[in-house]
Amino acid sequence: MHALTTLRALMSDKEIHVPSYQRAYSWDTPIKKYGNDHTQTDEFLTDLETYSNARQHTPYHFGTFLFEKNGQVLKVIDGQQRLTTIVMFLSALFSRLESIRTWSEAEKACYGDMLRQGELIRFSTVDRDQQIFIDYVIKQSNCDHTRLETESAWRIVRAFDYFKQQLADKSEAYLVKMLSVVSGATCVVHLVHQKSDAMQMFILQNARGKPPLNVELVKTLFMHHVNTPGSASDEQDALSEKVRQCFEKIHHLSWLAEYGTSADDILLIALQVYTHALWVCLDPLAQVKRLLHKDRSNDFVANFSGLLSSTCDLLENFFGEWSFQNADIHSLVSLGDINMALPFVLKAYLYGLPLAEIGQLSRALESIILRDKLIGEGDLHVVLGDVFSRFTKADNDLSPIITQIDWMKTADHSLFGSWSNSKLHELLQHWSPDEHLATFLLWKYEMLLEQQINGSSRHLWAKLGEFELDYIGHPCITEQDDYAHDSEYVVRGTTLGNMMLCSKSDRCELGKTPVAQKLPGYIHNEQQKEVKRLVAENAAWSGALMGQRNDTIITHIISAL
Repeated sequence: MHALTTLRALMSDKEIHVPSYQRAYSWDTPIKKYGNDHTQTDEFLTDLETYSNARQHTPYHFGTFLFEKNGQVLKVIDGQQRLTTIVMFLSALFSRLESIRTWSEAEKACYGDMLRQGELIRFSTVDRDQQIFIDYVIKQSNCDHTRLETESAWRIVRAFDYFKQQLADKSEAYLVKMLSVVSGATCVVHLVHQKSDAMQMFILQNARGKPPLNVELVKTLFMHHVNTPGSASDEQDALSEKVRQCFEKIHHLSWLAEYGTSADDILLIALQVYTHALWVCLDPLAQVKRLLHKDRSNDFVANFSGLLSSTCDLLENFFGEWSFQNADIHSLVSLGDINMALPFVLKAYLYGLPLAEIGQLSRALESIILRDKLIGEGDLHVVLGDVFSRFTKADNDLSPIITQIDWMKTADHSLFGSWSNSKLHELLQHWSPDEHLATFLLWKYEMLLEQQINGSSRHLWAKLGEFELDYIGHPCITEQDDYAHDSEYVVRGTTLGNMMLCSKSDRCELGKTPVAQKLPGYIHNEQQKEVKRLVAENAAWSGALMGQRNDTIITHIISAL
């Protein structure tokens, strides 16, 4: 069924829900500090204002919306990003209008038709974000958004705040006209009546526009298979709930993005473990579809959903509690972007290996992943694929994995030599480091110095965010600088030998300050004291000292790795 109607007529006398298989709110909002002015919410408002100012004689058109109809409830198949944004804009608009004057009777009726009639909320978003949507956007009764658990909830808050900010200085005439534009806008409505048809439509509709995440498509594929006519209703409901809960867990781990692990990465990690194959990273969605058709669909859905749930439990522990209990795990987590390591760790967790052994595995994986980040010439999925596939519950000995990694450090073979000590040494000699990796390496170096001098390290459990990176001598020199004729300084100025780790709590002189002025503040950690001693013994900081210190750091790091 297709029908042309107005947006107000669409929303009145019914409820519109975003079903559990749908993606959450994903539109971006302008954030000044990132300079991203051209976002979906920005363009949404700009389009409305352009239309309003153009004195058009035909209504504004919001396009086509697809719904699954269930009585007076419409479940969104396609168009929920637009509908969510429209509702947030209207709520901000009504709030601003109320701050100027009391609503007219016609405006009260419009509010009831499109947003809220008593306790009846006209539009509901996905379950995990519904409470913040009601409290923050519709009722505007709770302004505390400091403990949001999902990225989509943050997107809702940012979009609503953006609209409130944009409307804060608008006149009554502007608001009344924009309300007329939106409520009177037209749209085409298409309805389906079967849940399985609705899910199939979602998959087809999202082949265009902003692509959904793999994790969203897999969830929809699962729900479609579970709800295909033929299965017992009780079985469908139980399995649907299992799928919903496991994908809900994934969305509550949005904080892992800080460590470089996304929702799609979580899906891939579970899939690599399920198939015992690292190579499925090439096309995980195609692999899931193949498994759905190869195995009994509902059995695969149940088993893989259970594995996804266990994956979430492992990641929450690994990046949380375990990283404060085991120094090797803490170090690997601090490195960041370690998705290559996580399928190995997940297997170890599933096979019941003790935390000490998982820490040992983490130490080995860190050494090879760090080399890969630095050298970047090979493909770890290929060279570690065999030992990964042979690491099973029946054969859960870590020795083959660690032996393979140790051998790769000394190999000269063209395929495996990309991670060798000689390659690493060659690169670090003249490396102009990435700030995060340089901070990580100097943190490791600091712990080695502390261990040698004091027998223990006080920075063992430090977070990299606690440190600042500084050049001892400024790397960019001109003909007027004292080092202009020091050819080795020019070569070594951007290497680790000329870099210093400073805690943000230390009162160190940073930036283009002469070394002599910085030295008195070099008292807070062992590498600062090391530099202070080197300068005292040699009268001045120089390219030769940078080279000497760079060689020392490289030797220590390669030994530790």
